[in-house]
Amino acid sequence: IKTTGFSLHIWSLDPKF
Repeated sequence: IKTTGFSLHIWSLDPKF
């Protein structure tokens, strides 16, 4: 998982990602 704000936001919505 990239430590980018956008990617982090997506990860927060989809932990399985």
